[in-house]
Amino acid sequence: MIYLVEIDAHNGAALLTFRFATEAYITSPSDSPANTIYEPRIEDSGSFSANLYNAGQTGGSASIGFGDLILANADGGLDAWFDYGFDGRRIEIKQLAGVASSFSSAVTVFKGTIETIDTTDAWQTLRVRIFDNRLTLDRPLQVNRYAGTTLGAGNTAEGTEDLRDQPKPLAFGSVFGVRPYAANPFDGVFQVADNAVYGIQVYDGGSPLTGVGNYGSLAALIAATVLPGRYATCLNLGLFRITRSAFQLTADVQEGVQWYERNAAAIVRKMLQRAGLTTADYSEASLAALSSLSLSECGVWIDSDQHILDAVQQVLNSVGAWIAPNANGVLEVGRFEAPGTPVTTITMDDIIRPENMTFEVTNDAGRGVPVWRVVARYKRNYTPLSGSEVAKCTQQNEDYKAYLATEWRERKAEDAAIKTKYKNAGELTIETCFTQPTDALVEATRLLSLYKVRRDRVKVVLWAERAAGIKLNDTVTVQVPRFGYAAGRPMRVIGRDESRAENIVTLDLFG
Repeated sequence: MIYLVEIDAHNGAALLTFRFATEAYITSPSDSPANTIYEPRIEDSGSFSANLYNAGQTGGSASIGFGDLILANADGGLDAWFDYGFDGRRIEIKQLAGVASSFSSAVTVFKGTIETIDTTDAWQTLRVRIFDNRLTLDRPLQVNRYAGTTLGAGNTAEGTEDLRDQPKPLAFGSVFGVRPYAANPFDGVFQVADNAVYGIQVYDGGSPLTGVGNYGSLAALIAATVLPGRYATCLNLGLFRITRSAFQLTADVQEGVQWYERNAAAIVRKMLQRAGLTTADYSEASLAALSSLSLSECGVWIDSDQHILDAVQQVLNSVGAWIAPNANGVLEVGRFEAPGTPVTTITMDDIIRPENMTFEVTNDAGRGVPVWRVVARYKRNYTPLSGSEVAKCTQQNEDYKAYLATEWRERKAEDAAIKTKYKNAGELTIETCFTQPTDALVEATRLLSLYKVRRDRVKVVLWAERAAGIKLNDTVTVQVPRFGYAAGRPMRVIGRDESRAENIVTLDLFG
């Protein structure tokens, strides 16, 4: 087996592509690219580690897969690279059965992103640091900021000096109790979203104000007559205008006209598109599949430098989903569930050094001990109000007053019988983007079913050829004569750690 690598870089004038191999390789005249040399510079084909979430976890934050590649440079042939730009550029690794194999039979095993080049052995080698394409999401979702140039009344909404360089807010789906930004305090213009929205309901101290119309531009909004206790909107700019307020202003915002534009998959799609990604970068089919699993309305409001990956994973966590690239670098999403239909069975004959097979605790909260209760938080109130912040007319309604003061509502699913066997069975609490109690309860019930029973985390080592067709989130059956695995135990792949130099892959399994 040999590896072929393609590396992109920019020299300041043009985009260049370099091609290397573990053994010298030349494509044929009929190949694309034709008659192309892959120099034998790969000294160490390196390692690569990727997980669905953070290592050893089955939910929570998304991690970026990473690895490296070592290239021979004793002849100085790559010295010019130090003047090139590699950051954010493409790297693609292909696998061939041997030097006599046709280029058309090459299989792409990795397509990702370069962070940088460095070396710990400057006279001999260069190291290419590589990451999977989740790295492209490791940047702020919102790049638009307030200029701080609104210094008086007029057709402007860029905030005063106090807002200079602050990111403008973004709203996706339906959100509640957000604290608007004073984009033009001189004319009473406030902003709840830098993106177009479908509806805004404004509150003063929790008391709803009356909307008097929507206007198509900032100038028209400022020119409108708005009486006290009323507000007008410019929905395509995420703005509203009032005459005055006596208490803390908040707003409920609805982005997306139709209900199907407000589920988790739809919101993730809009985030990726806002970040400049296209269907060549993410899998529309996987988003559609996730949408079919959960049509529940969600909502998230972003008023910080939150990175795209964190924002996307925050939404996906509501439905227990992950985001990761496939071998071609295309980002896919999927819901994390109990093991499904196995793609293969791993036996003692497949495992390298089966005596080193490990059973480890997960890095989830509770360290893998079954849970007896799952609490799902939903319908976040982004600006809890209490005391003098609440309008006197609303303080008579004790239930509503309590709602205004609380950040989250909760639904729970529980099975107290689990504590009979598992004395330290714990409670799992998740913060979701759901807006409805029934949806929160459905997800809490699903997670309780997943985590209230014995789940093992196992690591096995396979030869790279044996592991080649096993991907993240696949289900495999592990069949060994002990541990209750004699009949085979289906397990979900939550991590892969590849050592190409040793030609082995360590699978991190859960089930």
